[in-house]
Amino acid sequence: DAEADDDPGSSEGLFVFESASDVPVALGDRVRVVGRVAEFPSDAEAPTTQIGDVVSVTVCERARALPSAAEIRLPLPRSRADLEPLEGMRVRLPQTLAVVDNRQLGTYGELTLWFDAGGELPFSPTERVTPGSDAQRELESLHERSGILLDDGSTTRDPDPVPWLSGFEPETLRRGSTTEGLEGVLASDFGAYRVHPTATPTFRPATRPELPDIEADLRVVALNVLNLFTTIDDGENGARGADSLAELDRQRAKLVATLCRLDPDVVALNELENNGDDAEASALATLQAAVESTCAPGLGRVDTGVTGVGGEEEPVSFTVGLLYRRRAVEPVGAPATLETDSFDGFSRPPVAQTFRPAGASGERTFT
Repeated sequence: DAEADDDPGSSEGLFVFESASDVPVALGDRVRVVGRVAEFPSDAEAPTTQIGDVVSVTVCERARALPSAAEIRLPLPRSRADLEPLEGMRVRLPQTLAVVDNRQLGTYGELTLWFDAGGELPFSPTERVTPGSDAQRELESLHERSGILLDDGSTTRDPDPVPWLSGFEPETLRRGSTTEGLEGVLASDFGAYRVHPTATPTFRPATRPELPDIEADLRVVALNVLNLFTTIDDGENGARGADSLAELDRQRAKLVATLCRLDPDVVALNELENNGDDAEASALATLQAAVESTCAPGLGRVDTGVTGVGGEEEPVSFTVGLLYRRRAVEPVGAPATLETDSFDGFSRPPVAQTFRPAGASGERTFT
């Protein structure tokens, strides 16, 4: 602490990239390192400042007291660049932080944590404010400044065991689970600032919310099917989903179980393969058939064929889709798609269909 420089814009820590040295070092050692300072990777949005091409490592003193941790409070005042002066340093986040994204936990040992402002978790800005407005840009800025990655510090893919799940039953870390007093070393890797914890964080598990008791005549569900492709990815064909038939069967079974439990009258799906309406091959049609045979006799689908055209007159990879219970609603007219302006080329064209609820005279349109 006493040796910190007078420049608040520069970090007091530095990452050393070295795997060949036979000099044993331990936490608290004072070392002298000779090597080359560089930004890695040099073309990244937020590269890591590091010493590489190490020539020598010398231990000057053992078991020194560690420098005090710099405090980080979220949301950051200006932008993620506020963290640059702390890169490579011990840091502490004293606030309660909530898990808002756990998608990479089982793959890379990463969690996205968010400043827990009274339990309110972030929504996509365009769900709250008008798209393209100043309010959207302000909310996007707030979101960018309010979160940080927790990283297990390992380069292992698919870690076993998955970190931070000890004591959880079942073993999952739900969105909304919280931790306090996170301490670690701040790093910048793969375009994001992240904390490598120096003490194992503990989490308070979020409870599964009770099903709401709502009086309604229709149950409507929106579901991201996470790259449901019936074309198996062989590494060369551009498919974006399962790598094998077994993986596809497992993915489809999970989706069928989800939809059967939700029991919707109308369901809007996204991240489907854009491969038309063929009953034997299309992502939408085969999912419909699987759900219909399992729990939903009379389940229908809205057929739109292949939607959207890419920049070279090829269909875009993904599409959206609608399923419906024939006993609950009846389609009125043909579906409508929007393939102009923002949806001309690379975005997924929306699909809209008007329905008439069974036994009712009114009409409702879902997109």
